[in-house]
Amino acid sequence: MRAMAPLKSSFLLGLLIFATCRAAKPNITIAEKVVKLYEDVMSPTVLTTVQCEDPIDKTDPVAFGAIKPTTNCEKCFLVLPVDLALGEYEIKFFPSVATLDFNTCPEYNLTLTCSNNVDPDTSDTLYIRLYPNSPPEFTLGLAINFVLTNTKSYTANQLIYQVEATDPDNDPIYYTMKTTPASSSFAIGYSKSRDDVA
Repeated sequence: MRAMAPLKSSFLLGLLIFATCRAAKPNITIAEKVVKLYEDVMSPTVLTTVQCEDPIDKTDPVAFGAIKPTTNCEKCFLVLPVDLALGEYEIKFFPSVATLDFNTCPEYNLTLTCSNNVDPDTSDTLYIRLYPNSPPEFTLGLAINFVLTNTKSYTANQLIYQVEATDPDNDPIYYTMKTTPASSSFAIGYSKSRDDVA
């Protein structure tokens, strides 16, 4: 019986080491932890990506999120799989189920969690900061007075004036024109990032 004692000790030690090493939380990596989102964005937008990885057996933990506060946006941020084999997910904003308002709620905190249903979960926070929309700015044109002389020398659709604008938020720019007194002799049209009056 004495000869078996060391074997029992080794066996118990092996079980202890295995149990100690197995209790390892999944790793979570958020590509960009602070992101900005314009309050009037109109299309689904990927904000960042997150990766969940099991450090022991490389199984694929599941990622999910919880948003706070839920004001105007209870289900507008979703955690969607990109590559389950690599544990990659994307955080996507869906404007169709949101009414973002910078004045009401300027920031959302999305708690992202990785879970493998074995070890304790691992969580981290994604900070989503809203930005109010900025109006476009004219960078060319906007003369106070523009005198058109001898109109008979101009042909139809001939360029007579140009204006150009940029948008700080990179939103599409649409131009309209109003003439006083009303006239059908002038029209505004888009051409190479500029609007031409003809």
